[in-house]
Order: sequence, then structure tokens, then C-alpha cells
Amino acid sequence: MRRRLALVLAPSIVGAAGCAAVLGLPDPAVKEGDGSASEAGHDAVDDGVGADAACGPTASIGCPVDTLFCESFEAPQLPSQWESHFSAADPPALARPPCSASAFGSHALHVGADAGDGGSASSYLQRGLRLEDGGDLPPGTTLGVRAYVFVAAPLASSGPTLLLVQGPGPAENAGLQASSSGMFVFVHTFADAGTVLAAPSALPLNRWVCVQWQITPKNTTLVVDERSLGNESMPPTAFSQGLRFFDIGLIGFDGAQGASVYFDEVAVAMTVPPACR
Repeated sequence: MRRRLALVLAPSIVGAAGCAAVLGLPDPAVKEGDGSASEAGHDAVDDGVGADAACGPTASIGCPVDTLFCESFEAPQLPSQWESHFSAADPPALARPPCSASAFGSHALHVGADAGDGGSASSYLQRGLRLEDGGDLPPGTTLGVRAYVFVAAPLASSGPTLLLVQGPGPAENAGLQASSSGMFVFVHTFADAGTVLAAPSALPLNRWVCVQWQITPKNTTLVVDERSLGNESMPPTAFSQGLRFFDIGLIGFDGAQGASVYFDEVAVAMTVPPACR
């Protein structure tokens, strides 16, 4: 059964930015997302975007040690550990990026939609955050995320959420939001809702950037291309029941404007964010 996403607009973002699978840890001997035919999944590769063969894509970064999971999106299909969610948008799909986006391997995750009739649209993947015994990550967990992001079309002023971590409760989440004017980390708890970190630097167009985001019981940090964009305190009530889901894609973008973003080389750890290449 799919879990319905509950997002609340962060009061300090309004007007500038809108605001299951059960799995264990991967076998440490097997690198996920390596293109193995045994990775049953859904949404086969979309070759319509078409990479220029002359570009010669480079090899994937690989899976760092001590990660909960990592994903290079090189399998023939989306691995079954990921659950697809989409509304008023194209479903998430593996795609051959344009020549300029062929940075890691030959494929990446593509999410977005052409400009439409307006309203809020979403297209993202969701994966469980689980211990080996199947339980949620406990309260007090540190979570570090690394993701390479390629924005292929301008983001709206009320930009989408790119990365989202959810707790067991319907209103417990923290997300990284990007817009035409900057990036924001918002946190929703049972007692609070709002922006805890605002960075005036917007994601650049048409090039890969390495995003590293960390949440701890005390603070959240954001680093883009090894440049620190902020380190701010977390609400004391954040994730009081632990962590359950990780989402990546475009959540809540402007359907009238459309969007096109690629993601690659995703790694999630219970430590500092995995390193960029």
C-alpha cells in the first residue's frame, strides 16, 4: 500500500517556495544500481532523450562504504526497492541524458513534465529507511545524503522539493527545496513548521552539481559543490519517532511552467554525507 504524502507549506517560504516499500540493508557484497539483470523493477529505460555517442560517458562513482544504500540508475529498469509516485506529471524514469548531462555512466533518473494547465505537480521515487531488522531508523539518527543534480529547465519561484525525509507521523518531514531564487531546508514537526535554513544560491542550469545534505538531532547543513551554504539548528522535536522514508524527485512543482531535472549517484548514510567525486 502506498503511503500518502502529507506536506505542509512552511510559513516562512510561502510566496518564495512552496511549502512502501519495506526493505533491509543491502548485501554489502552487492552494489545496488549496477545494472544487474536480477534487479527486477519498473519503468524501463527511456531512450527518447538520446545521449550523443561522441560524448563518451564516464564511469559511475560507485557505492561508498558504510551507506544505507546508493543508486547509480544504471540498471535496465528502476530497481524494485524504489516506489514511483507521480501526479499531473510524467512518471520518474531512467533516461539517457543530453550530451552535456552524461557525467556518470550512461543513464540517470529523469523527472518532470512539459508545461501544462497549472496546479501542483509531482514526480518522485520513494524508498524506505530501514534497519536490518526492518524497523525505522531510531530517533536521534544522523542522516547524510549525497545526490548529483542536473537542472535542465528553469525552476519556478515557488520551486519543488528535491529531497525529502519523512518520519512515521503524517506531518514529520524535512526537505530540501529549490527555486529560481535559492534553496531552502524546511522542517515540519508535531509542534513546529518552517524554514530552518535559507541559501540565496540557486542551482545552476545545464550542469551537474553535487548536493550534500545532512540532518542531525541538533542541526542541518547544506553543501553544494563543496561550498557550504548553511549550518542551522533543528527544532528539538524533529523526528521524535524516528525516520521512515526517503524521497527524491520533484515534489510540488508548478505544472503550468513544467520542469526537467536529472538525478544521479545518490548515496544515503547514517553519518556525514558521502563524498563528491
